[in-house]
Amino acid sequence: MRQSALSPRMSSLPSAAARPCRSSTATYKINLSFAAEYFDTMLSAGMAEDTMSRIEFPDKDPETWKEFYKLIDPGQVARAKKHAITMDNVRLLLPWFHEFHMMEYLDECDDVINGYLECLPAVKVSTG
Repeated sequence: MRQSALSPRMSSLPSAAARPCRSSTATYKINLSFAAEYFDTMLSAGMAEDTMSRIEFPDKDPETWKEFYKLIDPGQVARAKKHAITMDNVRLLLPWFHEFHMMEYLDECDDVINGYLECLPAVKVSTG
């Protein structure tokens, strides 16, 4: 039985550990490296994550990782439009983008939240 790389001690290389193919691992590394300098440093500096082709986030939810990776995986561009940042997922994804210093995605989260707030009815505040 194959063990998924998305175990409770989650890997950033979602299916690379499940597949023996080295090109799959390389693809994940490239995608992550282009997505954020955080990952680029981790996966190209001879660190343990680079050597093992595995990044563990023991305090992260594997389902949220899947949602996060859908947005940064250039191989899923067509699907990414359907899985864009929305009010339904912004609260889950915002901490990931913040932790990994992904400014473009943080800006998109801000736009989603601001758009939602602009749609709320104005609240009158009494001063007396």
